[in-house]
Amino acid sequence: MPIGIVSSDEFLAELEELRTTSEVIPIVKGRGNAKEVPDSMREIIAEEAINGSSAKVISHAFGVSESSISAYKNGAHSTSSYHSPVSSLLSSNNRVKEVIASRSKRVLLRALKEITDEKLKDTKAVELSSIARNMGGIINDMTPKNEVNVNMQNKVIVYAPRIREESEFEVLDVIDA
Repeated sequence: MPIGIVSSDEFLAELEELRTTSEVIPIVKGRGNAKEVPDSMREIIAEEAINGSSAKVISHAFGVSESSISAYKNGAHSTSSYHSPVSSLLSSNNRVKEVIASRSKRVLLRALKEITDEKLKDTKAVELSSIARNMGGIINDMTPKNEVNVNMQNKVIVYAPRIREESEFEVLDVIDA
């Protein structure tokens, strides 16, 4: 569940979802003495990082390094695979970002509706403008930008012009004198 202010209905719905979908996941050993972090845990860690929780707090709570948190937030499993994200983690991160962006859009629209000609004369319009600008920034930050680039990785586009037949060319008869 994202950190922030939510309604009682949203909280209860999230709590019920957690009760029905929760499961105990055994953690197997990874490289060396480090334990491998399950994908579901990576998604939760990334969600908390995207929602603005401190990397130090997340690191302490889940027992993972801050560099791993940064990689999960980027959609990768580790810093070595940072530039080649895993599609399942990336799509999970995008869903979290879409929720934040949609909430920000609602607040932005409400703030814009409150800016009237009368309020422009008062100082409160500055506050409303600040809210609108901040919500716009959040929407921009939470909108996936690299979706096209991720899908186009390792693909080659070849342009092959059509080959013209000899009969398509104009023929000029030249007489030798």
